[in-house]
Amino acid sequence: MWDLDSDRNQRGDLQVENVTLTGFDILFRTWGDTRIARMRVEWMAIGAVPDEQDFIL
Repeated sequence: MWDLDSDRNQRGDLQVENVTLTGFDILFRTWGDTRIARMRVEWMAIGAVPDEQDFIL
């Protein structure tokens, strides 16, 4: 969810930093004249990504 001023340019950059086995930080940046009322980001762990070889028949 992001709530931005509609009279301004809407610019955003969402990144993940400081990734560890137990957590991470989500960083949201804007620039120029972008004005934000609020920003919410959610994340869900799904599990390990299968190896590419698992898809070879």
